[in-house]
Amino acid sequence: MRTGDRLAPDIEIFLQWLAATPYSWRLQSDDRLRTDDDGAVLCAVTAVARYREALAFSVGDWVRAADSLGLSYASAGLIVDAADGRTAGTRAKTLRRRLLLAAGLGLESASRAVADPGEAPTDAGAARSETEQSQALVSAER
Repeated sequence: MRTGDRLAPDIEIFLQWLAATPYSWRLQSDDRLRTDDDGAVLCAVTAVARYREALAFSVGDWVRAADSLGLSYASAGLIVDAADGRTAGTRAKTLRRRLLLAAGLGLESASRAVADPGEAPTDAGAARSETEQSQALVSAER
């Protein structure tokens, strides 16, 4: 991974927190990463705040939720954009892939969600297990 594509330390910590949440994550039809808890729809940031801090925020209140977690505004914005499928640059695509993996959606979902529209999936990775692919992804990003 190029230096400019590296994720900030607070984002790396957030990814660990996201992976520790007990929620069942899904990609909505508009490719936004979401979960539900007691009837409330949550984005990645508001869900982590609910789980770690026991604070309830609406999806649109991600700025306050991020603040409760100690995330910078810039990092929170990048997380929200990537979780919502707005991945204009390589760093955002990397983050999107890692968010989906942390949410337990698997490498296939993560790869499909960040593929360029004209890019056809290859069979090269199909023979490898998801664990091997995840380990390769983490190693490549170091």
